[in-house]
Amino acid sequence: MATQTASSEGSNVESHNAASSIITAAVVIGFIVLCISGILLFLKITRGLRARRERKRRRDALRRQHGAVEDEKSGRRRKGKGRNAFEDEEWEGVPA
Repeated sequence: MATQTASSEGSNVESHNAASSIITAAVVIGFIVLCISGILLFLKITRGLRARRERKRRRDALRRQHGAVEDEKSGRRRKGKGRNAFEDEEWEGVPA
């Protein structure tokens, strides 16, 4: 009987080691998947921020090109009529 008990304890230890290695492998694989997901999320967020900054830069350039005027008090841009060539060439008291 003692030999059966010893062999059954040995199989329990082997099954415990096998289960432990499976759990360890699952944890490692889960951690790798989590790291890859984090990297992909970081890249997606930074790409979105770069695109947003580029759109803002283009929009501001178009506003400057088409005569948007910046308000001195608030610092905001307001779309208004820019100066035209007639106003640039006009002297005081002389119509263009």
